[in-house]
Amino acid sequence: MFNSMMLLLPPALASVAFEAQAITPLDDVARQLLNLGIGGVIAAVFFVQWRRVEALWLESLDRERKLLLKIAKVDDPTGDE
Repeated sequence: MFNSMMLLLPPALASVAFEAQAITPLDDVARQLLNLGIGGVIAAVFFVQWRRVEALWLESLDRERKLLLKIAKVDDPTGDE
């Protein structure tokens, strides 16, 4: 029982500390993360990782398309070159 309460103590203290300080965008993000709880933070981390992987995938698709157009000696119809 005491150990589980120790896990809850740092977020509670951090939220009290945030109440006493001026609000900046970073403070607001930290407060929102504290309000999400452990499951919400884990979900947020997975979402950010998923978005990063998706961006890398889209970038590689674009490079592949440009390479195939170059190999086929076809002008880029989108004009991205």
